[in-house]
This record gives sequence, structure tokens and C-alpha cells, in this order.
Amino acid sequence: MKRVWIVYRGDVEVEILGVFLDQDEATRYAQTVAETRYEGERIWTGGYPVPYRITDDLPR
Repeated sequence: MKRVWIVYRGDVEVEILGVFLDQDEATRYAQTVAETRYEGERIWTGGYPVPYRITDDLPR
């Protein structure tokens, strides 16, 4: 099963800031956003499984 990494803020009212396929890229983005746009506010990163379909490998 593939996994996506979601970067979000807030625990009651959630705002999704980005969705990534690479955990390192998601972590870097979360750190950058926390330092620049939200001035140290806690930004969360979570990995979530995504079902893999056989058609995902077919050229479009």
C-alpha cells in the first residue's frame, strides 16, 4: 500500500497545507511553513496509507 504525507495545522479546525509522496519533503515543507507563514505555530505531519490500484502503473 502506498503512503502519502499530509501537512496540516490545527487540531480542532484542520487546514491542510500540502500533500506529499515523500516524507522528507513533507517534513522540510512543514518546518519552512512553521517558521515563515505561521511564526512558530505547531504544524503537523502525518503519514496515511492510500490503497494501491493496478491501474496506477498504466501510462495515460
